[in-house]
Amino acid sequence: MMIQYLQALKLEDWKNISDIFFSLTGALIALLAYLSARKTILSPLKTEVLKKQLNAIENVLEYISIDGLPTGSLDEKIDVHGLWKTGLDYLGHSYLSACLHETQRPNGELEELLKSYQSRIERKSFCVPKTENVGDTLLSPLTIRQWRQLPLYGVFLTQKYERYDNAHFSVCYSPWLPQEITQHVESYVQSVSDITGEILDLLNKVKKEKFDKASKEEILRLLKQDEFNLLYWEYYNEISLNELFERAERINSAIRKYLKINKLMK
Repeated sequence: MMIQYLQALKLEDWKNISDIFFSLTGALIALLAYLSARKTILSPLKTEVLKKQLNAIENVLEYISIDGLPTGSLDEKIDVHGLWKTGLDYLGHSYLSACLHETQRPNGELEELLKSYQSRIERKSFCVPKTENVGDTLLSPLTIRQWRQLPLYGVFLTQKYERYDNAHFSVCYSPWLPQEITQHVESYVQSVSDITGEILDLLNKVKKEKFDKASKEEILRLLKQDEFNLLYWEYYNEISLNELFERAERINSAIRKYLKINKLMK
């Protein structure tokens, strides 16, 4: 039956069959050529892209890594200690400034104590210019009553924190960083930024519990160095870095998953 079918075919039919055969042959040759080119031309290109991606991933790992620091010292890398200490120094400085403003006469002890607080803030903070005039650069003068009524509205960022925070621009927005990793890095960067808000809330808690209802004598005694150090540690442990650690681990998981998929696709 097949022989009869073939005998019945006309010349035009044979021409169509021939065209189809040559088209399929051409497609097969093109596919084989592509597969060959992929090994010879596209493979090096893919290798170069992967190399740049791995370099971007390495920068991310360095950004979130705490290698070389004591275990759990992400707070050291971000300078949470410095932010908290500078915030408390500013709290003490603002109260002492209000005391001097209300006194309206020279007070050597208050002035020296105020100078020591301002000096510490100026050494750590990246945005406070140095000055010879005590209190001029940090806040407008308030009375003690006004000071008690108003919350703190911001914290001074330390130089170390600002350098770490700014580093995310080159890390997070690298064009070579895979999108599935970038989104986790962005969440981590947001957590770093949120720390300042958490510290501000804690400073206002300290202000309310330790300053707003205490007498002037009690506060001045508290602002002496030994008592102030106790105040520092009394509240510091309320600053939580759990979210930062969790988001850093999500970055690590996303990187491991990406590298595993990339290995399977080779």
